[in-house]
Amino acid sequence: MAQVETAAASPHLALILDIDGVHIVPFESRSEGYVRHPRFTLSAYNPAHGPWLNRIYETSADIYYISDSKVLSHWAIGQYLGVPEFDWIDTDHYASRRAATRRSLAITALFGDRPLVWVDDFIRRPEMAWARERRDRGIATLAVGTDQYIGLQPTHMQHIDRWFDRWEQERSARGIPALPARPERDTDLEARHIERADRWFAQLTSQ
Repeated sequence: MAQVETAAASPHLALILDIDGVHIVPFESRSEGYVRHPRFTLSAYNPAHGPWLNRIYETSADIYYISDSKVLSHWAIGQYLGVPEFDWIDTDHYASRRAATRRSLAITALFGDRPLVWVDDFIRRPEMAWARERRDRGIATLAVGTDQYIGLQPTHMQHIDRWFDRWEQERSARGIPALPARPERDTDLEARHIERADRWFAQLTSQ
């Protein structure tokens, strides 16, 4: 897992995911399918997101986190979903008071005209307009807003799957190559990263 420096050159679809409000929600919300998070006991996550993300990663798209968790994104949610370590996007260097605007600025700067899907509970009308403007320029773009209290739901996942199916048809028609085979996961390295994050979190909470 690494910070994204640039991702515009790839012709492949990108799926960009927030964590809080998408994969992690307040436990008290009792969102359907969500269970208590093993680490953040006041929060919940949905284990069903893991197989869905793994399928997308293997067949449809590169996946990235855009979250305040940053380098700890896999530690916070990925390890519990059983997914590989995905790279993460830093938005701190983009000037705006709105977190969503910083994120759209970062995506534009790092991904350029690359086709993408962005899923975030920060998405509102300005972000929908941003996605529409990209589509008007011929860039395949989908922005999916979630509710911070109920997170990513089956209806969102089905909507994204249908969009991926349409993109696959467009990809074939335009002669864009299919995703290459993924490298074998280095689970030992992932485990070392998680152990290091565990030590950091233990030190932080003991102060």
